[in-house]
Amino acid sequence: MKKLIFFLLFSSCANGTSIEPATLEQLLESTDHVLHVLVQKVDMITSSGEITFNPDGRTSPLSGNKIRLHVKLMSNGVIKSNLDHVPPEFYVELWEMWHYQLGNIQGSSLGEEFVFLLRGPDLNKVYPRYFMRKTDEKPNIIELLKKLSD
Repeated sequence: MKKLIFFLLFSSCANGTSIEPATLEQLLESTDHVLHVLVQKVDMITSSGEITFNPDGRTSPLSGNKIRLHVKLMSNGVIKSNLDHVPPEFYVELWEMWHYQLGNIQGSSLGEEFVFLLRGPDLNKVYPRYFMRKTDEKPNIIELLKKLSD
């Protein structure tokens, strides 16, 4: 019985953390905002609501911790948006269902530029994964946006 309970718990966690692959074109079809941004700060909100920069902090399906990427809109950074005014600075939370370590995210994104694919008035990620694109994809993104608007 214990093995069955463990299997059910493990399989539900595993299923909850898998994401179907999505193509760039599929993501752009659901995107309200395509923004060229600079990651200025990476922090974590703990399950108790505290802000931490502890590089050992982790997220997981059960932790309740959330990593936030604080970004600044680059000059001419609005590639597409349905908002009248895109805020010059905002943050986007990473999907807390994955096992991230804050220090790894800080190391790979702090001070880096990305093209974010977002949706809604609150600038939420369009999909749990694939919303952060490398800037060398920008010309392809612009081309696909033109294709989709025709």
